[in-house]
Amino acid sequence: MNQITGIRGAVVILWAFTFISSTEAALEETVRISERYMHEGSLIGGIWSSSQSEFTQTAVSEKPALMIVGEDNWNDYSICAKVRIKEAGPDSEAGLVFQFADPSFYLVYSISVRKGGPFAVLRIELPNELRLMGDRTKPGERVTFTGDQSWQPNLDLNAWHELRADVHNAEVTCFLDGEPVVNYWFMGTPPPYDQLGPMWPTDPTHGKVGLMARNCPAEFRDCVLKPLRDYSHIVTPNRGLRDKTGMLLPRQSYAETMKRFTEWMIRSPRIVDTRRAPGPVQALPPYLLVSFVTEDDQLWELHFNTERGAEFAFNHSLLINGAIQYYIFSGDRAALEIAQTTADWHLRNLTPSNWAAPHLPPSVVKYLPDGTWVGEEWGLEPDKSAYMGLSLLRLYAVTGQDRYLQGAKNIAQTLRQFQREDGSWPFRINTRTGEVKEGYTCSQLWYVWFFEQLAELTGNKEDLERKEKALQWILKNPVRDNRWIGLYGDVTGGLESYDQWVALETAMYLLDHEDEILGAVQIAEEIIDWVERTLVVNYGLHPRVPGLVEQSAYRVVLTHHQLRYAEAYAKIYEATGKESYKRTAMEIANSVTWCLMSDGKLRLGFWHDAHNVPMVLCFNQQFSRIMSCIPETAPNSENHILRNSAFIREAVYSPNGIRYETVGPGEEYLKVYKKPGTIFVDGAPLPRLEKWGYREEGWWYDESSHLLKVAHRRTRIKINF
Repeated sequence: MNQITGIRGAVVILWAFTFISSTEAALEETVRISERYMHEGSLIGGIWSSSQSEFTQTAVSEKPALMIVGEDNWNDYSICAKVRIKEAGPDSEAGLVFQFADPSFYLVYSISVRKGGPFAVLRIELPNELRLMGDRTKPGERVTFTGDQSWQPNLDLNAWHELRADVHNAEVTCFLDGEPVVNYWFMGTPPPYDQLGPMWPTDPTHGKVGLMARNCPAEFRDCVLKPLRDYSHIVTPNRGLRDKTGMLLPRQSYAETMKRFTEWMIRSPRIVDTRRAPGPVQALPPYLLVSFVTEDDQLWELHFNTERGAEFAFNHSLLINGAIQYYIFSGDRAALEIAQTTADWHLRNLTPSNWAAPHLPPSVVKYLPDGTWVGEEWGLEPDKSAYMGLSLLRLYAVTGQDRYLQGAKNIAQTLRQFQREDGSWPFRINTRTGEVKEGYTCSQLWYVWFFEQLAELTGNKEDLERKEKALQWILKNPVRDNRWIGLYGDVTGGLESYDQWVALETAMYLLDHEDEILGAVQIAEEIIDWVERTLVVNYGLHPRVPGLVEQSAYRVVLTHHQLRYAEAYAKIYEATGKESYKRTAMEIANSVTWCLMSDGKLRLGFWHDAHNVPMVLCFNQQFSRIMSCIPETAPNSENHILRNSAFIREAVYSPNGIRYETVGPGEEYLKVYKKPGTIFVDGAPLPRLEKWGYREEGWWYDESSHLLKVAHRRTRIKINF
């Protein structure tokens, strides 16, 4: 037994390889690391011992204990070892080190223990003077960035597990017991439009290799290093994979992306560490604490250690609507619990009934140490209340719970008094006094949606008039002069930052109503053209895939904005049939699928934005709409409701058919695995249509795409296969 202890953090162990010259630049032959190769050399921290081909690290320290070997410029290799963690506790990890430059800059692939249990984690260790966007570390603390991680809840840490990392420059694919589990490209320099600059000074393209353990004793054996001469299997998210025509392919299907991220959101209370939140609210689900979590399941600290609060009414509307959409898409009611939990929080936290603007949900929330919260000094944004009102209507439809309908009615009662003569609403108001803090905002579309749907439920014709006045204001103002400004809750008052969100949503609304609005398709194309000229760059999430920046004052390409861009192109393709529109829509949407981490989280983007995961489910609505317009992107062997014009009360899927109920007449687009045998509405047969588009009651099916369209005046639909 040979035991060596790290002294003052830097005692070195050399592993001598008799068949490799120390002057050679690359690994050329397989090396099996054993005790006989071990002499004084590179060991950093910890207490290491060796016997034959086994190594043990027995110290328990928060600082990583490293055992390092090799040349500074090694590249293109596969490193493999079997690992066993003894006495694992919170934050324990043990695994492989590679592309090692110095004790503060290297890559790690490890088994790591988190709040949610064991994970396979691929990360980079960084100098502590670096900071990442939203990073929760303090000066002097370790800084890490997780490229990818995979949840392994059933992993027995007392058993031996084989870890393997295949390394090519800064790209890595890792295996656990022979199965690929995580991969990433640690490219640190973003495209030139990104205002945040490089993530780290240099990319980890070469370096030494070794073993590491932190916060636990760990054992290693069968440590092998091989040259990697074929690295074609290393396909990393930020590089992607293309077909022979050069088109970017999806990492997984849109349906699978929806499923995995929604399932992650459902289990997020078990996974996300909430200790950064004030003590009195730490038990809340993470989506009721922050708008983002970090890629390694920590709360986004900027919501707590700065004046920047979380945009609640806006993001929670997206969360509620996306949860409902996933239920409609899949029949899985588990997502509805998220929707109800979120909506119930807002119903408990509305503006007081004795204020000038009562019953409105908070636009921005910043939690205080005692667990209470405050909003922003510039006031509340009524358009987000309208969006929440629409979400409550959808939730009422799918649950039948009257409190959601009443909540929506109360919001509407307050909003009615703030609509101006020209049909628009102000951007920000003081809810205590009713004073308008900021007047102009292009964001009027959610009022159109809200009052239109509320009127259909209640029969209030005055609300239809309000909706029409708001729509006409949009058509006469931003549609004509492109003054698409005034949306985001974290933008300082008075800043004129051009936005794409409302512009593209307006284009899609026009396309949904092209039979009612004269020139709708042309207007929509003109809006998309303005967005492209103003806010689109030629390098989005991937090279040669166009990228839509969030706004002119914040030029970053983010996943939910990219999907909106793809939605708009899918809709304009549906309206015009232009193949170039379809290809653009698919390639942009495909790029978003590569942001799905192996544990199910969907990143905000790449580079600095890869550090953040939005706590929303709007992706479900976006992918569903794209699939409804381009049905070949939906699974051929499954049944899904993709689009619905009327609220849906219930959706039940079975091997022999689909049964659903709507609130009033409607049209639905579905992807089904084969042609239906019969379709009934309220027990009566529904006729099959030869053509679609004449507002007839009936169903139409396309044999080639498996797209099914259903139009009905009654509400209970049963599809039999």
